[in-house]
Amino acid sequence: MSEDKYKYILIHCLKNAVCTRNRNNNSEGIEEQYKEIENKLISLENNGYIYLQEDVIQALMNLKKIFKIKEVPYDEQAIRLNEIMDCVKEDITFYKRIVELIAKETD
Repeated sequence: MSEDKYKYILIHCLKNAVCTRNRNNNSEGIEEQYKEIENKLISLENNGYIYLQEDVIQALMNLKKIFKIKEVPYDEQAIRLNEIMDCVKEDITFYKRIVELIAKETD
């Protein structure tokens, strides 16, 4: 998979972290999760690092944590995550790995 797709996923994780409505009065922990994704993206762009699958998986896990803190309904989470992951569906092994990890996080 190309680095552009990895970058796309990190950027869209940030976008969804910001654009998703917070249904919880307590937003503690959101900023840390957001910053972790943002810092990874900035570091990769500035230092020319190769994007790794682990970077993508961690960004998606950070986004899932944000969804949990914001009390985003599961159906909305699924829609948003599917939109983000559309670009990795051709790499079926990686796609399945992401789906399994997200499912574990949901349990």
